Amino acid sequence: MYIVRIYLLRQKSMQVLLPSHGHDQIVIMVLPFDREGKYVKKNSRREIRPDLLSCIDIKIPYTSSRSSLAKMKGVAKRVKELNQNENIVEIDDIGIFSDDPDFDSNYGRYAYYQKGQIFCNPETLRDPRVRINFANALALNLPWKDWKYRIVTDDLALIILVCHELAHHGTLNHAKEWKIKFSKFFWQIINEIRRLQ
Repeated sequence: MYIVRIYLLRQKSMQVLLPSHGHDQIVIMVLPFDREGKYVKKNSRREIRPDLLSCIDIKIPYTSSRSSLAKMKGVAKRVKELNQNENIVEIDDIGIFSDDPDFDSNYGRYAYYQKGQIFCNPETLRDPRVRINFANALALNLPWKDWKYRIVTDDLALIILVCHELAHHGTLNHAKEWKIKFSKFFWQIINEIRRLQ
């Protein structure tokens, strides 16, 4: 007679284990669940993502510099390393508004992507603050009612900012392809930093 046991694992997935005659156990099934405890169907499974609130104090480990621009370049370099098959802007192509000879104050509040380059607002670099807009919330699968125009600061704001702008390379505005790239880049960096800390 076999007894089926279910164990809750760290990453919020469940395994059904079947004891053998010895001390070994054989995994016969893996049942993934989301944060609300609902079963995740096979065709909609993604890497389990941490709650963004638990990432508020995250620190960028890719540079020892305290400069916001250096941190953004460090994140961009790591995104490029993790996605070598993607066409991503070079880290030397990240600068400030005044580096753009065609600068227009209507381009963006925090940063903008223009002709293969990312230009950042110097004010945002001095005091990193990003307001979660609808496009960011939708791409990152954040509940809009909880995150509507919420201000995120420090290193998390820089990660959102650089991943948002990197995702514009080869995509159209905030369309589906942009959302997919932004979500991919952002969660890759967040999950890697959480593993390193």
